[in-house]
Amino acid sequence: MIASSEDIEVKKTSLYWVPRGVAILSAILMIILSLDSFGGDTPILEQILGFVIHLIPSFIIIIALALSWKNELLGGIIFNAIALFSFLFFRTYEDFVVFLIVTFPLLLIGELFFYHWYRSSMDAVTDY
Repeated sequence: MIASSEDIEVKKTSLYWVPRGVAILSAILMIILSLDSFGGDTPILEQILGFVIHLIPSFIIIIALALSWKNELLGGIIFNAIALFSFLFFRTYEDFVVFLIVTFPLLLIGELFFYHWYRSSMDAVTDY
């Protein structure tokens, strides 16, 4: 069975949006996990400060996504660097579940950006 041009375009469009969608979902997950700073007996200003500090990874993901939206190669580099940093700094290698929640999505995003960049560059070469 030969793939039609419509099937190929759907695959290209899906491949374009998947890393961006996963990055958005990762940022939303980080924001939701930041809400754990509220509650307890601490003063509200300390809770707000803790919330803002917990939002820093979400801001990093959003900034990385904005930088890599049009440049997949840069996106692959940035998200793989963030994944490596989170793996080492947050020691996600010590707990597999934490690795799956924190580091793996970033690694997946980086690899998907690399893959889409590679496929796009190969398509550009074979179009001539």
